[in-house]
Amino acid sequence: MEPKTAIAWNSTEELLARYHLYGIPHFQRGLVWGPDSVALLLESLFHATPCGTVILWKPLDPAAQAIPLAKGAVPEHLIIDGQQRIRSLHAVFRAAREASEEGADPLPDPGADVSDPAGAGPERCWCVDLTHVPALQPVFGRPSRFSLFRLVADPSHPKARFKQGLVPLHWIFDPTAEPRIKEHLETLHPKVGAWPAVAGVGILEQVRAMRSRQLFAVHLLEESATEHRISDVVRLYNRINSAGRRVEAEERAYAMLVVQAPSTEKALREFFASVHGDPSAVATVTHDDLLRRRQERAFGFKLFVRTFVQVATYHLRFSIGTSAFSFDLLASPTFRDRLDDPANAKAFEEMLVCTKEILTFLRAVLREHLHCDDLQMLPETSSLWPVVQMLVRFPGLMEGGSRGPGARAVAAIMLRLYLAPRSARELLSLIAAINRAQTLSACTRELVEKVSLKDSESRMRSGVASARSLQDRYVLLLYWLLRRRGARDFDYESLVRLGRPRPTHAELDLGADVDPEKQHLVPYSRLANAYGITGRVRISAHAVNSIGNLTYISRELNGFDAG
Repeated sequence: MEPKTAIAWNSTEELLARYHLYGIPHFQRGLVWGPDSVALLLESLFHATPCGTVILWKPLDPAAQAIPLAKGAVPEHLIIDGQQRIRSLHAVFRAAREASEEGADPLPDPGADVSDPAGAGPERCWCVDLTHVPALQPVFGRPSRFSLFRLVADPSHPKARFKQGLVPLHWIFDPTAEPRIKEHLETLHPKVGAWPAVAGVGILEQVRAMRSRQLFAVHLLEESATEHRISDVVRLYNRINSAGRRVEAEERAYAMLVVQAPSTEKALREFFASVHGDPSAVATVTHDDLLRRRQERAFGFKLFVRTFVQVATYHLRFSIGTSAFSFDLLASPTFRDRLDDPANAKAFEEMLVCTKEILTFLRAVLREHLHCDDLQMLPETSSLWPVVQMLVRFPGLMEGGSRGPGARAVAAIMLRLYLAPRSARELLSLIAAINRAQTLSACTRELVEKVSLKDSESRMRSGVASARSLQDRYVLLLYWLLRRRGARDFDYESLVRLGRPRPTHAELDLGADVDPEKQHLVPYSRLANAYGITGRVRISAHAVNSIGNLTYISRELNGFDAG
């Protein structure tokens, strides 16, 4: 039987009018939103975008099940889904009078007004940034790099750092404050007619309408003897908070690429086809396959986007920091301005082509020089960042393709990076060193020094000694060595599955035509017999999983009769 729920569309005002009746059940997580998330929610209200579902629960004894949001209040409804949104909206829209009547919120709210404890600075408040309103950009100039709504020091304060185009929300919602807004804008922008422009586009009315738009679908679950008991609600809470995944940085960056050039997906399809050696993939690969959301050891759209950012950063003369890899470049006004410049009319398409060429070249080097014929055996792609930057900086290395003179040097540096994994900060420092180099020979010398064989050997020895997993990077890298030495694989084509026969453990010559499923690893059942392991459950931390035992080259090398 489907659960019976009451459903209604609510506005922000309607939700906040019942704020004193809400509580947070004890099993709920705490408040995790920061100002950036709150700003995005306010943008949704401004643009009248539906803001999702709010699920409220009315248990038989609410007071025993919850923490009230309003101090001293007795909750009637508990928030199962929507806590971050409701509490954030309350923090943004509440007035000083409402706060004093309700008392202090026992659970802190995001973005609440914060005063300088020493009394030396201005209070912070939520403001609308008028530079992000397209009709007002002729007045205020190009949009700032921040969002439409910002939590900043009161722009009317003499010590406020940010003032340009900012109007506090509490002024806008005060019907008596229009003269103050007018004076504020005319003081900051005396020569451009800021107030007439703002009044003419009705921006204040649009902001005020944010509170009255019915954008929240509210579901009310009422507990009875048979329905919506606490065990049912906890299962619901766990389900709705585990099924989804956040939009990742690369996915947001890819969306911005598509905005700049609709041909981006076509370039991505061509890249997939060139990397996987299947020209028909340009037409047949699905959109879901292109943007598959998983940790991709194989070359995927995440690596494509990262490489494009490196290409664009270099050719448009931006800089990559040494502490973080940021995709903010794609959203910056400066980036858009440079692409809009007629002199850069073809820049975007050329950068997409460059991205595809670099990654296609690297895939060929991996296959032909490092014997990585299957990308399942690639530990990760972050180690490729410095090599990508070398090819961006010195594209002549790709002349002649994977058989050209530059390919061997690229392969040597790539192998050293994989043998001695580095943190993101170390990799970005290598990128900075590459950009400082004036010549290819100077760049190569510095890289060889920074990724020395001695350093690689020490890191590798430590890694090999601690390898206890089939997914360990050195287990995966060992496949490349076995391929080169003509080793043999176990044939797992008949791996036990539904209705399939038992594995034969037959052996095949290791080669590009074999689909590797860790065939170069001794089956656990054989190693378990050698070590006298009798339990049915695999022991993940046992020495049986060490890299020395996992690698199968011959029965003699393993020291026991695998027959």
